[in-house]
Amino acid sequence: STQSNGESTVLEQCVCAVKFIPINYEPDAGMACQGDSSNDGNCNNKFQFHNKNDSSEILVKDVKWKTVLPKQPLPGLRSTMNKYLETLKPVLSSNNFNRSERLVDEFLLGNGPSIQKQLVERWDRKWNWAVDNWLNDMYLDVALPLPINSNPGMLFPRQNYKSTKEKVIFSSRIIEECLKYRRSILQGELRGDLCRRRYGTQQSLCMRQYEQLFDTVRIPGIQRDSHASYGCSVVRHIAISIGNNFYRINVLNEVGDIDNWVTIAQKIYSVITDQHHCLQGGTDIGLLTTLNRREWGTVRSRMVQDETNKTALCDVESAIFTVCYDDITFESDDNEDKLASHMLYGSIDGNSASRWYDKTIQLIFCDNGVCGLNYQHSQSEGLTVTRMMEFVIKRVNELETVALDLLTRELESPSLIKWNISSVMEEGIAKAKGVMRDLANNCRLRVVRFQEFGKDFIKKCQLSPDAYIQVALHMSYYKTHKRLCHSYESGSTRRFLLGRVDNIRSVSMAILEFVRYQELFLKDGDEVGTKLVRLLTEAINVTDKNAKQVTSGCGIDLHMLTMRLLLAETGESEPVFLDKAYKDSNAFLLTTSQVPISQEMIMYYGPVHPDGYGCSYNPTDESIAFTVTSFGDSLQTDIEAYCENLQQSLCEMKFILNLKNN
Repeated sequence: STQSNGESTVLEQCVCAVKFIPINYEPDAGMACQGDSSNDGNCNNKFQFHNKNDSSEILVKDVKWKTVLPKQPLPGLRSTMNKYLETLKPVLSSNNFNRSERLVDEFLLGNGPSIQKQLVERWDRKWNWAVDNWLNDMYLDVALPLPINSNPGMLFPRQNYKSTKEKVIFSSRIIEECLKYRRSILQGELRGDLCRRRYGTQQSLCMRQYEQLFDTVRIPGIQRDSHASYGCSVVRHIAISIGNNFYRINVLNEVGDIDNWVTIAQKIYSVITDQHHCLQGGTDIGLLTTLNRREWGTVRSRMVQDETNKTALCDVESAIFTVCYDDITFESDDNEDKLASHMLYGSIDGNSASRWYDKTIQLIFCDNGVCGLNYQHSQSEGLTVTRMMEFVIKRVNELETVALDLLTRELESPSLIKWNISSVMEEGIAKAKGVMRDLANNCRLRVVRFQEFGKDFIKKCQLSPDAYIQVALHMSYYKTHKRLCHSYESGSTRRFLLGRVDNIRSVSMAILEFVRYQELFLKDGDEVGTKLVRLLTEAINVTDKNAKQVTSGCGIDLHMLTMRLLLAETGESEPVFLDKAYKDSNAFLLTTSQVPISQEMIMYYGPVHPDGYGCSYNPTDESIAFTVTSFGDSLQTDIEAYCENLQQSLCEMKFILNLKNN
């Protein structure tokens, strides 16, 4: 396997000697040196510089995916710091804001320009100047347990299978289609993602995240986690988890051809049959992946010293993906909250041990048609996963039903992955049981199916559906807590080479002015005037403008993070980054993302702050699906009130806009 904490050494070598001018930046962004911009031949034909005659923009060709993408731009220093101050205004008192404003001015007159110059040099050297620091800060340096804190869950539409054989047949078809999807990625045949640009044109998006969906794992470290990617020419198996045991089954033959779903089903059925008669029982080994990452890294470092455990770890970690068969039956009247929670963290009574949370993709199949997945977020964004599963489930549901007697042929005994459980591992598992029990007991999750209207109504008002929902999320927070808060919304930067995300900071003075005025109207009982309509429209449009700036590469979070880390490397301290207001601005009490899915599926995640909410949403033409999470031990949050206020806010905003239209 190969491990990396950011960009590969190959890419670094390829770009070291290349110098060119960044263009279309603000004047204070600085200027790099001009020089040879030809491909030096050291990048194994992954990326090549591609110059267009009609534009001075530096473009890079991704040879495998046949896309031409710009490098992610570096925002101007003054522009970023001014935007940063704008995000503080709605949250801070005037005295605290004035203090932060003074610190920003001192930074712009002091260390700021020299740090920006270093960033321009970094932009020169790297295919993407931001992604490695972001990956470490967002994921690999974070020691919190992965369940709820990092790994999202996904609940599929409920299926029709009832018996064990029906479950095996359905899951095997899902597995086969996932393997075909993987093959299309490896061969570069997957249709590329596109985003709409102004004036109706379309732009290609970076497809490199798809390559991280399979054969990959997050490795716990004593100081920092890392990623391992296993060669597709070597990996032939998936890992099956059932009854807290793990099995290895091959799903590709010696030349890499995919087994058909019937063969896969027969192998899985043998595993299930073996498990029912297994005398060894479950090892609970998967619980180790729920530990604090540094503790798990310490335990794992001891495990690899034992050859049996080293082989077992390799079998699980190098698998194409993991498939979990949970021995739990959900009733037909169980609500979505319960089903979705199971995909997020398993269940308190034992299924959490049937996971390997380090694996990028874990398919989960329960009884009575309940199924979904859990995925490791650091490798890829949610939209790549949802696109894959939409395609896979649609394909499987189009297939004809088959006779159950297909699962009769005798096969070789399944390969149980065996472990030597040491005292260190026993202690880790015992501790992890308590950790997982506390995490599961503390998580609150509510699925809200808002049916009053969807994005069709919002579009008829000539407004952005995403911006409309963001204003509603802040409005409901204001109703619940009588103040606004700093928020996080994932803004894709995939229109740039190796881009992932930056933060859309949707909180604004425009939203604050609207919610305050709207609150006064409700208290006084006055008629809604043109001012309230204007304030709401302005709040939505400002939110939409902020989102477009971020997805165009002009966000502030990646920029400020990289500046802070560059200062840390020199051992210098900078008051603007030590300011309490800056620290609080990165304590997101509202973490949000739009996860558009055409089918009846939902993807969701836990809060990123002990006193915060997580909120994913999927607007369809006629409805909006929300999944809201919080922690039960927080004395600040009230998930029931927040969900109620969210629906109320959406309706009140529609009422106001209808007044305008009337």
